[in-house]
Amino acid sequence: MISLSPLNLKPISPNDLFLSPSPHRRRHHHHHHRTHKPISAVLNSSSFSKQQQQQPSPAQQQVYQPFRPPPAPLPSQYGSLDLAGRIEPVVGLGDGGVVVSFPDARVLPWKANRWYKEEPILVVADRSNTEVAADDAFYLVNIPAQGFKVERGFTLKENGVTHTLGNVVIVVRPPKEEYDDQLSDEDWE
Repeated sequence: MISLSPLNLKPISPNDLFLSPSPHRRRHHHHHHRTHKPISAVLNSSSFSKQQQQQPSPAQQQVYQPFRPPPAPLPSQYGSLDLAGRIEPVVGLGDGGVVVSFPDARVLPWKANRWYKEEPILVVADRSNTEVAADDAFYLVNIPAQGFKVERGFTLKENGVTHTLGNVVIVVRPPKEEYDDQLSDEDWE
């Protein structure tokens, strides 16, 4: 129990529950009348169980926490592709992931078939990793005369570029309705 009065907070014991008459009250009658004074107490953290102390407050329990999947190991058949140990699942991007849509594949630094150059592409980049670190990696850059494009780390280092918009994780073609009904609801459920 705690007294709501701000005066002399003190620890209590079970013996303090039965109190003597208050010295501040006057006695008008001759019969014995027992009055009670307010009980004050200080609650120590040791009086609560450890389970109650570790339980988060309701406000903390309702805070939205985004799902962060645990890192998955790279399948063994792709081990030779990941000599530097940098390949991670796309879902591991977290808050740094961004997808940029391009009308055609001419923004890519490698040669492609004519049909590939005429199709739109999606570039998934990790904006939390902007430093040009690897020569063989691809980076999303904004070149003033050319706009957004994908460049190799080696080319960027030759030109003195040290920071980019993000490290390219994957390049994909968006699904199309005219090929194999790729946009049907059944395929996406």
